[in-house]
Amino acid sequence: MATFGSVWAVVAVAHNLADHDIGQTDHPAAGKAAPTEAEIAECVSPRRGWGSCLRHVAQYHLVMGVTLTLVWVVLSLRMSLPGLAVGIAVLAVTRAFFAVAARLDDCLRLVCWCFSFAAPVSILRSSGVRDSKLSNEVAQLLRRLQWRSKLHSISAPTARK
Repeated sequence: MATFGSVWAVVAVAHNLADHDIGQTDHPAAGKAAPTEAEIAECVSPRRGWGSCLRHVAQYHLVMGVTLTLVWVVLSLRMSLPGLAVGIAVLAVTRAFFAVAARLDDCLRLVCWCFSFAAPVSILRSSGVRDSKLSNEVAQLLRRLQWRSKLHSISAPTARK
């Protein structure tokens, strides 16, 4: 239990160092922004910002790994090297997921986008996804990602009066 508490405290401190002080400044943070639709129309790459985003995730976990390793060695915590590596890998994957979600403007959009490939539209509608704005958001996202073959299955329901 002492190891868990120590690691929790170190992760909290390392997060602030990695996310705000060492791992990212204002300039790289601004570079992570996804291009707007108007910028894409002006031939700006839709991949703009991914390099900054991935550099941030790498720097973040480098700081996290170094901090955790130092505390592990100095305090002689009962952890294994594979356990430490798996823990940092889980942090990296979840951090990357939320970085992707942020680039897609909203976690809801990402979930709806993923779900639209995994389930037929009838399941979406039977689950209560009837809001025309949400359907339009999903359709717009699919258009942006050029999944034109999927667009025929997602249509906005007519508004009820």
